[in-house]
Amino acid sequence: MEQEYNTIKKFYGDKTAKRSGVPLMNHIDEGLEILKSLNASQTELAAFCLHPIVQNSEDVDFVTSMSVLKLAEEYRDKANAYLCRPENDNILFTEQLTPKLDGGMSLSCRRLLFADKVQNQKDFLIYHASTHDRRRNLRLYFNLWLVYLSNDQFFDGSLVRKAL
Repeated sequence: MEQEYNTIKKFYGDKTAKRSGVPLMNHIDEGLEILKSLNASQTELAAFCLHPIVQNSEDVDFVTSMSVLKLAEEYRDKANAYLCRPENDNILFTEQLTPKLDGGMSLSCRRLLFADKVQNQKDFLIYHASTHDRRRNLRLYFNLWLVYLSNDQFFDGSLVRKAL
C-alpha cells in the first residue's frame, strides 16, 4: 500500500479542495482510517489510494498489482454509476440503486465506497451543508449510498457503526 499511497500523494501534492480549502490528501488519509476500522485488506487500502486517479481516468503512470487495479476499476464503475447529478434526482430509495449499480459488487468494493461516502459526507456536513446549491440532493445522495452499502448480509453492522 505504501507505493500506491506515495503515488496519490505525489499526484495530489499540495492541492486543496476548491470550496473548503482542505488538502486533497485529507480524503485519502481519513478514508484509510475508516477502512482500517473495517479491517480492510492491504489490497483494499491500496485501491482506495488510487481510486481518484482511476475513477477520473487521469493520465498518470503508476505501478500496482492486478488485484489492486481491478478493485480500483470496480470502484470506479460502481461510484460513477450513481453520482449526485440532476439526472439522478429522481432516485429516492435504495431499491432504485440496484439496477443503476448493475447487479452486485464485491465486499471489497463495498468497503471502499463506504469509506469514500462516509468521508465525503463528513466534509459536506462541515463545509457545505448550509451553503451548497444542491445541499438537499447531496444529503439524500449520501444517505442513500450509506444505507445501500451497509445493508448487506456480509457487511458487519457493528463495524459499520464503529466506522461512523
